[in-house]
Amino acid sequence: MPSPRFIFLENVMKKFVICIVLCFLLAVETVGATVLDTKAPYFGDYLFVYNPTDSEVSFSPAVSASVKSMMLRNTVGNPTDSTEQLHWSPDYSDLSLKTDLIESSVLKKRDSAVLYAASSSDVGDTLTYLVTNPQTGVMYYQDFIYQASGQYCNILVEPDANGDPKISVADAQKLVTEFDTNIQPFMVTNFGDYYTEMWLYLEKYLLTSKNQKMDILLYDIQDGYNGTTNRSYVGGYTDLTDFISTDLGGNGNEQGILHIDIYPLMGTSGEPDVEKAYSTIVHEFQHQISYSDSLFDYFIGKTSFYINDAWWNEAFSMAAEHLYTGKPLTYRLNSYNQVNNSTPLRNGLVLGYLDYSENNNNVASNYSTSYLFGQYLRCQTKHLTGGGNQIYRTILEQVGTDYTAILAGLAAIGYEYTPSNFEELYRNFRMATILKNSTGPYGFAGEDTFSGLSDNAYTGTADLTLKPGAAVVLAQPENFTPSNTNLSYVSFSNRGDFTYDLNAVSDTMVNLTHGDLPESGVTFLAAGYDIHGKLLGTEELILVENQENYPCSFPEESVTKKFFLFTGDGSLRPLSYVEIR
Repeated sequence: MPSPRFIFLENVMKKFVICIVLCFLLAVETVGATVLDTKAPYFGDYLFVYNPTDSEVSFSPAVSASVKSMMLRNTVGNPTDSTEQLHWSPDYSDLSLKTDLIESSVLKKRDSAVLYAASSSDVGDTLTYLVTNPQTGVMYYQDFIYQASGQYCNILVEPDANGDPKISVADAQKLVTEFDTNIQPFMVTNFGDYYTEMWLYLEKYLLTSKNQKMDILLYDIQDGYNGTTNRSYVGGYTDLTDFISTDLGGNGNEQGILHIDIYPLMGTSGEPDVEKAYSTIVHEFQHQISYSDSLFDYFIGKTSFYINDAWWNEAFSMAAEHLYTGKPLTYRLNSYNQVNNSTPLRNGLVLGYLDYSENNNNVASNYSTSYLFGQYLRCQTKHLTGGGNQIYRTILEQVGTDYTAILAGLAAIGYEYTPSNFEELYRNFRMATILKNSTGPYGFAGEDTFSGLSDNAYTGTADLTLKPGAAVVLAQPENFTPSNTNLSYVSFSNRGDFTYDLNAVSDTMVNLTHGDLPESGVTFLAAGYDIHGKLLGTEELILVENQENYPCSFPEESVTKKFFLFTGDGSLRPLSYVEIR
């Protein structure tokens, strides 16, 4: 397909570094320190390109030949060859579940009478559970030795070749103490209640065991890790079919279970360190809460799907790790920063796309994007009741398994920038990773942890193909008119420290309110474009101190009318803008 046309202001202001700001008539789109341009030709530092269709769409991101390479924002790094922990999820494509059950009033009466395999056994007994090989997806029976029991968990450990448990009783009890004292209360407070069993009553009623004991299975998950040719491993997983009864579609375990790896998660020296598993337990615990939430709503007919979307489910689990440890997930931040133009994060990413058929570097960077999305939600809402650390519980308590639950949660706490659709949610988040404003929707509330994020804008010239729901950000230092109208485009940039506001008074008058003019001066320009985005003519308006209304004229055939503010101090100064239609 032909390359997009790049329309330039005909020999005007060539000596200036241009950063142009645009708005719609009586609909100024300036938030905080950022402005957006939503109509071609697009001006700004970056261009957000989104595919809103149900089909793959190709387009050319070719950059104008006049753009110098030094102007391109290109922070390329090669991912390091390091061990990467994955949190695998079983395949539920063939799962058949009952629906439209009724939540029974018997629920409260039955909560305290639930019996579990481990709880009804004695410490030291050997019990058998169904587990899954992540490489093959095949379930198999595995024996476990019941090592310790607490208020909220039971610890069961895989035996070694001699029949001895791989984790000592002392270490198992250490894990129990951490889970009962810190992990369980923390998770319920910030992520919500969970179920450890769901079952049928009289073939009609859904009964549940709420916030009861969890079985934590410690074993070497068969992930193919060998420390050399395969350095990826499954640190843990949660299977939603574990805790639902067989008559609801369960696998027969009928118990809430956290599957936690021993090797290499707890070390490779032969002396497992259970403390290394704490954050993974927190991660998988969130999945248990998420599954509980979505399954419950599905069984009683509130939703048409039974599992929350993986991208934000994973985001919430990584958020749990972040909050529990009190530290950012540095390896996720590194993965986010160490990508290049061939990685989906740069050349077209469906938010949180977690396809294990992709190469390891892609999976790692996509997980990192999900991690950042979870942190974006926390930072954006920490000034609101039900937001901040508890935004995850607020969202999980909403009905829905896709992005609509997120929007509902944001609206429920009165978030002032609640997006209207998924595209806006995705755009706001991606803009936040680039602009990192301290206020408004395009940043992380000034938290230093995220100040070093790479912008990950695409700087190549090869044609790109965007999957449905995918987006790419182009480093766009000059104006851009796309040839593919099937995609959605928004250009964005920072306003700098000016205080300019533009409002259209009429088709021939614009109102400009400004603070002190900079010493280097500002040039005020009106430009008209035809229906194809071709520049028809410009008029320079002379800025005068304290003057607010400026008459202007445009060529007769102008369909798009834009005002530009250029500064001559060598900096990029995106200011308020207005478009007359």
